[in-house]
Formats: sequence, structure tokens, C-alpha cells
Amino acid sequence: PELPANLDVLTDFAGTYTVIGNATGDPGYCASCGTANRDHVRGSVIISAQGDIDFDTGISFVATDIVAIYDRKNVAADRRVAVNYGLSDSDERVRVYLNADGDVMEIIHDDGQGTTTRALIQEDSSDPEPEPG
Repeated sequence: PELPANLDVLTDFAGTYTVIGNATGDPGYCASCGTANRDHVRGSVIISAQGDIDFDTGISFVATDIVAIYDRKNVAADRRVAVNYGLSDSDERVRVYLNADGDVMEIIHDDGQGTTTRALIQEDSSDPEPEPG
């Protein structure tokens, strides 16, 4: 199978990410992350320069498995790169959530069967907007 033409949208974030916890709630960078019902086990997520994703113990994908990559880095809320491994958002996918500076904050795996794992990469340190006056 051919690789997606926009694979660089994902590979721009190549690296090994240390998971600092299992994310909860809807932080400022993500208004619709959803509720996790599985904890991240291994403690790291690896995105390779070739586009492979090793998310957790027993959960990994090669770039040729990718059906579509959606670039949502420039939206006002829910900045993310969504990597679909099925034909729709209801199928298996990995989402890489970013803060306003484009830093990876959280990586989420949805298995398409109702299991969601949220791996927190770093705490959101954005300060709230100052009050007028």
C-alpha cells in the first residue's frame, strides 16, 4: 500500500514520548478528548521517522496501515493530528494533541471497539487569560 501523501504531518512529531500519567478531564488543548477506560501500561509512545507508531504494549502500527491523516494543528480548539487506521473516525485511530505552541501534550488511542487510552505527555502549563482592568 502507498503511504499517505501528507505523512510528514505525523513524522514532524517523530520521537519517543515519556508518558507521565493517564490523562483525564478536558484540558485547554482538548475539548473533546473523551473519557479513557484503559490505562497506558508501558510508559512511552514512539512515533518513528517512517510514520510507525508504537503506542503501548501490544498496540503498534506501521505507516502502511494508515488510511488517512487529518491535520488539525491550526484550529482554535482541539489542535491535533489524527491518524486513522480505518475508514472512519469510529474505527481504530491515534490522535496526537497539541497545545497552542504546537507541543505534544497527550496521545490517545481509540481501538474502534470502545476502548480509549489517554497517555499524558506533559502537563498543560498555559496560564489563563488575565482579567481586564
